[in-house]
Amino acid sequence: MKKTVIININGIVFHIDEDAYERLNGYLSSLNRYFGNSTEGGEIITDIEARIAELLQPKLSESKQSITIEDVEEILSILGSPEDIAASDNAAYENETSSQAAYSGKRSSRRLYRDVENSVIGGVCSGLGAYFDIDPVFFRIIFIALIFAGGVSLIVYPILWIVVPAARTSAQKLEMRGKDINISNIERTVREEFSHIKKNMERPDSAMNRIGSFFKELLAFFGVLLRGVFNILRYIVGAFLILMAISISIGIIGALYFKNFAIHGEFNEYFSSVQDFLYNIVSPLNADTMLFLLFVILVLPIVGLIYLGLKLLIRFQAKQKWVVLLVSVIWILSIVSFTVLIFNEADNFRSENETKEIVNLTAPAGNTLYVSSPATMDKEEEFLEFFSNSRLFFPVKNGTTDDFAGIIHIDVERTNATTPEMQIVREARGEDRPEALESAKGIKVNYIQKDSLLELDPFFRVANDKRWKFYSTKIIIRLPIGTKIHFDENTRELLHNIRNVNDMWNEQMVNKTWIMTDNGLELMGSNSSIVQPLADFGNKALNLQLRDRYGIDRHNLYKYDNGNSFGSIMINGSKYYYGSIDLDIKKSETNQVLVELIKTASGNNTREAQNLSNAIEYNYELNDSVLWLDPVFRFPEYNHWNNQKLRVVVRLPINKKLYIHRDFEPILRNIATAEENGWIGHYINRSLVMKNEGLVKLE
Repeated sequence: MKKTVIININGIVFHIDEDAYERLNGYLSSLNRYFGNSTEGGEIITDIEARIAELLQPKLSESKQSITIEDVEEILSILGSPEDIAASDNAAYENETSSQAAYSGKRSSRRLYRDVENSVIGGVCSGLGAYFDIDPVFFRIIFIALIFAGGVSLIVYPILWIVVPAARTSAQKLEMRGKDINISNIERTVREEFSHIKKNMERPDSAMNRIGSFFKELLAFFGVLLRGVFNILRYIVGAFLILMAISISIGIIGALYFKNFAIHGEFNEYFSSVQDFLYNIVSPLNADTMLFLLFVILVLPIVGLIYLGLKLLIRFQAKQKWVVLLVSVIWILSIVSFTVLIFNEADNFRSENETKEIVNLTAPAGNTLYVSSPATMDKEEEFLEFFSNSRLFFPVKNGTTDDFAGIIHIDVERTNATTPEMQIVREARGEDRPEALESAKGIKVNYIQKDSLLELDPFFRVANDKRWKFYSTKIIIRLPIGTKIHFDENTRELLHNIRNVNDMWNEQMVNKTWIMTDNGLELMGSNSSIVQPLADFGNKALNLQLRDRYGIDRHNLYKYDNGNSFGSIMINGSKYYYGSIDLDIKKSETNQVLVELIKTASGNNTREAQNLSNAIEYNYELNDSVLWLDPVFRFPEYNHWNNQKLRVVVRLPINKKLYIHRDFEPILRNIATAEENGWIGHYINRSLVMKNEGLVKLE
């Protein structure tokens, strides 16, 4: 058993064995005898004690609580003795290598510090110079030059000023230059500092010195000013990070655990928190585990923001590095565990199955079926828009219980039956196909037909006695050829991928009447044709040229597929709408060149469609053998846009030659060519001739 002593070195308390204490005390006494009488001796001894305390700290651990004589001997061998300094005192400043050869200490690694003693503003350039052993003036020139290169220095320099610590002690100054931290170098550093101060005090007060002092003080003032600004910014950023982290944490906790935390609208009593959502799709045990892991995954980065904010505000810094490592490991393990649980639960939904039910509908009066979707919930428009293209669900009240509900999808197809029919396709997922089929059978769909009106409940429902199985329901209305259908406004968000001849989007199909044809669903409207012969221009080839009288930019004109672009223009002070034409080249059954204008439009009824198509205006002009065609048709502003189209068909007699200018390529549609599936581009800017089998290229 050894007797221990408690000592205080450089403000740090150590437990040290008695023999080690005697050895260390004798060493410190020798330092006092050697340096005590010199002016800078007090600072030298203080720096050496700081170095001793720095070397003693790693010697202690949980299994070792006191300093031993071996520890002291090892440290003293690194620092060296005052006698060694006395023996080489005369060569201390001439030969640094011989001064350090007397010590067997481990050489310090070079570290970046700010050299505040030789600084102009913050010591960054001086520190870089000391680290790379280069004159700091070069770094100052670089930073000044970078001010004019987008102000890079104004960002980089303050960051380095904040991040890089200042070299305050002799040990840090030696480490900054990569020198051994022993008493020889510590003594030399302190003496050099005192010598530098003494020279500055004894320097004559010349004019140049006064100018240099003025600029130095000016730079020091700006340095203090910048430090103040940076401190203010540091406090602002720190406070902002903490407040932001707290706000995000409240939002995360509320969204995960509190019902109706962020839900607005008329459905607050039905919507649930993330916790309730998980309970409806995964097992309760896994739901709680996933919720906890999700909380850890989201909150731990927030804790990092709070730590960063505290570090900026009060210079707080966690000293236990193992805490940061442990938190990082927990965060990574949480992500891995959460991912594993997701894949494990997804296995319960790997199979899909469906049921199909055919419902015969009554033939509608007037051969027109009107489809409507009555409101079954108040103010459901926003809700329908959000859920219409998804398999998400929501709870709805069914007496005293809550059922699951989802949005139905409506499609239209052709049938060979004599009367309309409706096919209800119910789909669900499960661990296997039999389970998925059984779940699909539980879907309830409500509908009613009253004469020619078919009312569809926009929501299908499932009894809430099991977990949600990603249910979906599609209503396919199947129409015989010639049967018409009209979609009510309430069905706008229910229509889903309905193909139609007019290539209209689903949301554009409402409030219009459609008819089932051989080619599919087609918009009811007007289709009028005007055929006009051209004046005879002899045996010359017909030269098709495009004339843009309205100055419409080509990118605006052909920006939509199939040339269905439209816009508005001003003509003689009046506003018109315009649309791009479709151009066809066909064979003429006469000996004349014909121009056929096929106008089409849609409307709520035949009369309205007829009026809209009749309002279409178009201009073309034959000049000798050049046929100038406008790229657009137009109609007055008061005739609103309602799928107006114009197809211009140029019909050529047999053996009539033709040349098509390259400007027509975007609006060419159906050229009668001798080649099957011939590419239109092959007939542009080429001499052609019309034969019985179609256009042929002339060599």
